[in-house]
Amino acid sequence: MVRLNYSPLLLVVALVGCDGVIGSGGPGGNDPFSGPGGDVGAIGAQVMHRLNRTEYRNTVRDLLGTQLDPAASFPADDVSLGFDNIAQVLTISPLQFELYEQAAEDLALEMLTTAIRDTIVFCDPNVASCRDDIFRELASRAWRRPTTDAEIVRLQQLVDVALNEGEGVERGLELAVRGILLSPHFIYRPELDDDPSSTESHLLNDYELASRLSYFLWSSMPDDALFDAAANGRLRDDAGLRAEVDRMLSDPKAQSLVDNFAGQWLRIRSLDDHVPDYATFPEWDESLRTSMSQETKLFFGDFLRGDVPMNELLLTDFTYLNDRLAAHYGLPFDLGPELQRVNLEPTDPRFGLLTLGSLLTVTSTPTRTSPVKRGVWILEQLLCSEPPPPPPGVEGLPQDGMSSGTLRDLLEQHRADPTCASCHNLMDPLGLGLEHYDAIGAYRTQDQGFPVDASGELIGGQAFADGREMAALIQEDERFDVCVVEKLFLYALGRQPGSSEYPFLEGIAQSFAQSGAELPELIKLIATSEPFRTRRGTLEESQ
Repeated sequence: MVRLNYSPLLLVVALVGCDGVIGSGGPGGNDPFSGPGGDVGAIGAQVMHRLNRTEYRNTVRDLLGTQLDPAASFPADDVSLGFDNIAQVLTISPLQFELYEQAAEDLALEMLTTAIRDTIVFCDPNVASCRDDIFRELASRAWRRPTTDAEIVRLQQLVDVALNEGEGVERGLELAVRGILLSPHFIYRPELDDDPSSTESHLLNDYELASRLSYFLWSSMPDDALFDAAANGRLRDDAGLRAEVDRMLSDPKAQSLVDNFAGQWLRIRSLDDHVPDYATFPEWDESLRTSMSQETKLFFGDFLRGDVPMNELLLTDFTYLNDRLAAHYGLPFDLGPELQRVNLEPTDPRFGLLTLGSLLTVTSTPTRTSPVKRGVWILEQLLCSEPPPPPPGVEGLPQDGMSSGTLRDLLEQHRADPTCASCHNLMDPLGLGLEHYDAIGAYRTQDQGFPVDASGELIGGQAFADGREMAALIQEDERFDVCVVEKLFLYALGRQPGSSEYPFLEGIAQSFAQSGAELPELIKLIATSEPFRTRRGTLEESQ
């Protein structure tokens, strides 16, 4: 029999329906959009969020138990505000839709031709009522909320298409699964407005809130326990939300906060693509890269578990080392190949986040340190203070090492130009505070044969003698507390906070500091905040 190819557009149209309103409930069936409403504050506008590559990969894994990784062929997601989960830039190109169609076909075939089938097809699919149950179970999980009777009818119509063309029920099941995976309900995370013409804010319904929470903490779909919490209204109060956060943070899937939030905030991901110059740094190799990356993940993991408060992020007395990394750092530990938690002395040159080799390496050029890059990183990631762009026509510093004098000397000459001084007076002192660490994070006391001078002052005029003193000043700066909150808020909601939401952030920062500054508490404060539990649409989105 000739195998017919069905247009992916046909599958989508069959599911969305003639009215084209994504997820419109309509009469009959279960209405998943019955959450409480009402104006609850000045909340920033939220556009519909497409699953990024990581979220798609994790979602099909948790939905189907697949061994396939179709997201590996997807184009890289655009990055905005430092993260790849910002809804505003997560668009779909024609090429990407073709890749979604291929992914849906591959996943459907795998599901129906391997042992996965027994977990999805749990009754006789030749019986229409059984197919109803199969589709309702799978689509409700895939779309992350209860399906309507009308949607189940549309899935049955895809089976009818196959049967009318002389193909069997199995082919119809395949078409229906492809349709489920090609639906906007799956590819996006829809959050609907009762009145599409209104820009007033309203509370999310239970399932929308469950999805926000799961993609925040796990970069994936809700599990059965979270679906159950949504179905029984346990997410509607602070106690229920806090209980779910505690449960979810204890799950191994919470590692996604390390990989995706910390990985982008702390630039761990960038280490994979950074290539130091081998002639300048022959000691650099893949083993060192891997050790640095793992050190940073383990280091941040202690904060994620609440073992160490975030107000010690920049000044800690521990890190994770193996023999290779300890030797690179010049620390006298005999550890073996596996990374282990070690205690640091006050006299050791390592003292927290700013002295992690991964961070020091990715904020350098291939041949030398970059006080400018390091200073910009501190301003943007720790103080949320973006420096102005350089004036047009201004030449940067040479990328290779200096033939005479230190990098500090060269930067002082650069700042002598008034055109350059306005920016570099903000960035350079912060970056120079880390000049005791070379371009691959090794400690040094000399630069180009001259003693390193790591002294400077913050924007407010507070002086420091070296990186440790600078870290202490930043850690005590109230801008640091608010910035940590802003970065996690931005990642959690996939959008930049609106100007009217900064009072929320300041309130969260104050409660966070007063509670002991443990990261799990900050996560709960964000999850129970009004901006996280509500949405406001835009007229452009609804048109």
